[in-house]
Amino acid sequence: MSKGQPVSNGMKPNFTLYKNISWALVTLLIISITFSLLFVPMKKPVELTISQLVERINKGEVEKIIVRGNDLSIDLKNKDTAIAKKENIPLDDHLPRQVIEFLLKEAEWQETS
Repeated sequence: MSKGQPVSNGMKPNFTLYKNISWALVTLLIISITFSLLFVPMKKPVELTISQLVERINKGEVEKIIVRGNDLSIDLKNKDTAIAKKENIPLDDHLPRQVIEFLLKEAEWQETS
């Protein structure tokens, strides 16, 4: 061997490149399989109507309710989550007048009975 010539181990440079790429792919595959087994995706929350929510409250299945505007986020005792929307009652300008008329009629009915 002369001085200035590189020492060769008999392998071609392309072979080591392919070997390194294949090891990188195998490593990434193992990492992705590990993460997919460890991290289970979260369940989608169950959508409930107000009457279904009331049923679950009466049965004692509800642990906590968080109100955000018209949206309700419900934590159930079995560690599931649910969502519901508050019922919107349309407000009418005549609603207070109708309530007062009803109360007056009820008062008159009680006096005559």
